[in-house]
Amino acid sequence: VRLVGGSSPQEGRIELCVQSSPGVTIWGSVCNAQYYGTAEVICRQLNYSRSGAVLYSVASFGPGQNPFVLDGVYCNGGEDSLLSCSNNGYHRCHKGQESGVKCQNL
Repeated sequence: VRLVGGSSPQEGRIELCVQSSPGVTIWGSVCNAQYYGTAEVICRQLNYSRSGAVLYSVASFGPGQNPFVLDGVYCNGGEDSLLSCSNNGYHRCHKGQESGVKCQNL
């Protein structure tokens, strides 16, 4: 997972690596993420503090250039990674619905 388009490394649009092989890495955007626990999981996964984590919607960090890979992600905050959270797949996403996160340093 990474954050893209923010004014600092600890904030931005949520992107998830969906394929990585020698010389090729494909990233995808997350849309319609829900609940503050989702922001906590992402921040912890990126080695930031989960305290004060903020979740943004409606492309607050600009639209992504990559395909959508997850829709309606919902984490309760205790999951180890974004992929452990519930989601609705990716079929209901549209440009302008990209989710973002702002994390705090440890």
